[in-house]
Amino acid sequence: KPLWEESISKEWNSLVSLNSFKVVPFSQVPPGTKQLGTKWVFKIKRNKDGSVDKFKSRLTIQGCGQEMGVNFCSTWAPCARGTTIKLLFALAASLGVEVCTSDVSTAFLYADVDYDIYCRAPKGVNVPAGHCILLLKSVYGIKQAPMLWNQHVNGTLEKFTWTLPDGTVAPMHRSEVDPCLYWVDGGRYGSLFLALHVDDMIRVCTSPALDAAFDGYMDSHYTITHFGRADQILGCGIDHED
Repeated sequence: KPLWEESISKEWNSLVSLNSFKVVPFSQVPPGTKQLGTKWVFKIKRNKDGSVDKFKSRLTIQGCGQEMGVNFCSTWAPCARGTTIKLLFALAASLGVEVCTSDVSTAFLYADVDYDIYCRAPKGVNVPAGHCILLLKSVYGIKQAPMLWNQHVNGTLEKFTWTLPDGTVAPMHRSEVDPCLYWVDGGRYGSLFLALHVDDMIRVCTSPALDAAFDGYMDSHYTITHFGRADQILGCGIDHED
């Protein structure tokens, strides 16, 4: 139990630090507005060998109570295709480079919410009686959260550029076939290919300088865990033959 309480506290503090919501009294909630429920979801995350990595708590909003046109509209968000991810592995093998992975922590919380959404205070945290929370960010569980995050990270990725040693600038491109495939073509200086699956980034890069520039750029916008060479992707273990 103490481990889960610590996990809840860590998640709540993260939500507060990212300005994900504000606490408001019931008197400020517009008449007739439905307050959505909240729920803690718990998961034990494990390493490839089955050992415990961490105890993860996530606050989710019960988006099943949302109403079309009232607190959400569009919800569609793309994910990298399986064939795209396989293509990156084939590309890495042919070029003799590694496939690297990284993960954006609390990814959805970087995107602003697009409607006023009021929610009941979650259990286990210090919210005064007679108050609820008004979402400011796309907290997990609301129907449009994946879409808002995808729009946010896409805007960030498309602004990345790499200045080549000869002074020319190589921009980031987005595939028209798979909207979650991005690449930078630096010609003889190197290239980068990236597949985005929600908050997981799967990357192949042929230039250490480009790799470092991209990491620095993304780290300036998000809190990211860099795993280096991929040992597992989307729950699938990967074996390497050196």
